Amino acid sequence: PIVALGVLGTFATTALIAVVAHTIFGLDWRFAAVLGAALAPTDPAVVFAVLANQKLIGRTSAILEGESGFNDPAGIALLLGFVHLATHRHGSITTVLGSFEDTDIPTCDLVNASYALPFCEPRHFSQLWTRIVSAIRPGGRFAGQFFGDRDSWASIPDRTHHSRDDVMKLLNGFDVEMMRVEERDEAPEVRNPKHWHLFHVVAKKR
Repeated sequence: PIVALGVLGTFATTALIAVVAHTIFGLDWRFAAVLGAALAPTDPAVVFAVLANQKLIGRTSAILEGESGFNDPAGIALLLGFVHLATHRHGSITTVLGSFEDTDIPTCDLVNASYALPFCEPRHFSQLWTRIVSAIRPGGRFAGQFFGDRDSWASIPDRTHHSRDDVMKLLNGFDVEMMRVEERDEAPEVRNPKHWHLFHVVAKKR
């Protein structure tokens, strides 16, 4: 549900706002899409503050909190893509589906790895990270999450987890603009509660 709401929900909200902006306000489709992508994501800080002292049924609270953090990277990727389309006459967006070990990452100014990297198998992670670093131009940015070594899923063999020191070593050659450590337990009423340990990172390549 978190992925569906965070990604598909952001896409749907972007599309709805773009249609309204184009139909009612007469904006060009390209600029209507930029407006939609800018307004679609919710603010995680607001959602966390609202839900801080609330008890909701089942997994509702966890899903809403997860979605609010997940839709920002999706919104950023959409916004950057639509800005490129709006400012480049022959711009285009290409979607590629592939495994971590086979993915070719072109030279770019942003790699947005929203909650994706932890699901790369440990035996492939080093090569994947080398490709990511090589692809980002100087002055470009990496944005994404690393799962911490105290996360409940750290015991799963095909997941990649890192300590804080590990993350800082990976970011050697970057200026860390934001690192937020999230560590919390899901509410006991959740069917399969887990302990979350995450590093949310935005870093600029030197």
